[in-house]
Amino acid sequence: MTEITYLGYVGGVRIWLDSQGDGWQPPALLIDSTHQGEQLAALLSPDLPVAATYGDSPVLRVAYTPALDRLIIELINVLGSARYAMPGLMQMSMFEVGDAAH
Repeated sequence: MTEITYLGYVGGVRIWLDSQGDGWQPPALLIDSTHQGEQLAALLSPDLPVAATYGDSPVLRVAYTPALDRLIIELINVLGSARYAMPGLMQMSMFEVGDAAH
């Protein structure tokens, strides 16, 4: 049985995690099938994403592999470092009020 968890947005692209797969396919990220979603999927995996649906939404299925996990960790480390290297911008963002999911 598939277990799908909504993770949130990257830009305007919704992302879910299918943590168990469905027996035929491995665990995967499900990414909104939009132009931005295609770009994100291309960044995360050298393989072509698989077109699928989740509910009524077309999504791109990107297999959650050890290589993808390492890439996510690298992105967090590098982009997090960039954010903390700009303390003025980070401090300003702490005073912003808004929906953190967008």
